[in-house]
Amino acid sequence: MVKATTIALLIAALVTSVESSTAIGQTTALPTVTMATDGILNAFQNNPLVGLSDSHGFAQEEDFYVSLVRDPRFAKQVGNVVVEFGNASQQQTIDRYVNGGDVPYDELREVWADTSYVGWFPQLRPWDT
Repeated sequence: MVKATTIALLIAALVTSVESSTAIGQTTALPTVTMATDGILNAFQNNPLVGLSDSHGFAQEEDFYVSLVRDPRFAKQVGNVVVEFGNASQQQTIDRYVNGGDVPYDELREVWADTSYVGWFPQLRPWDT
């Protein structure tokens, strides 16, 4: 009988402490749903750098990135685009450029023209004119 009473008291104490801790805790606002493009572009208002990740080869993400850079606000709000895909054959050119070396524009242009990511940079052409 003592054992059952002890267990009942422990359960009651546990329930009471859980309920009181949630009642005392701060209330947080519910998250609001924002369109992805709006959320990303709004992030640039307070942050100089906004990072995005993806699952390589996922068509919906690739379509989204194209729609993002085609949004008229993108060119007004985003100064630079950095990507992590490229061709290893261009690594020496990139290293020279990043280290402050003299890299002719035509040679540097090969870096973004010769990538392993088909179709990305032609999508940027209307934006980057």
